Amino acid sequence: MKVYLKIKGKWSHLWDRDTSKAEFNPYRDWKFILSGALAGLLFAIVSNVFLYFYVQSEDTVTADVQTDGLSLNQSGLNAVLKSYGAKTDRFNALLSNRTGEFERVADPSI
Repeated sequence: MKVYLKIKGKWSHLWDRDTSKAEFNPYRDWKFILSGALAGLLFAIVSNVFLYFYVQSEDTVTADVQTDGLSLNQSGLNAVLKSYGAKTDRFNALLSNRTGEFERVADPSI
């Protein structure tokens, strides 16, 4: 039996220790999770503050846009508005000139 304990004492370090650090260690795991979450949150806050002040200080959003002589096509806009007006008039005419066949349709769910 003493021989077995000698052999076990010499070779036990091979299977007693976790050299890959893969065994469960809740304190290490929670520390890793919380530090990663806090680092991500800190990065998000810093980047949002930086972008907020960058947009507020520079004229990036409110800069004057050069149009190079381009303007609104009034005749095209009027044509589109007339076509939508005609569609609206046709729809209202269809609603007001109903024939009696809509009255005779029975609802099968009743």
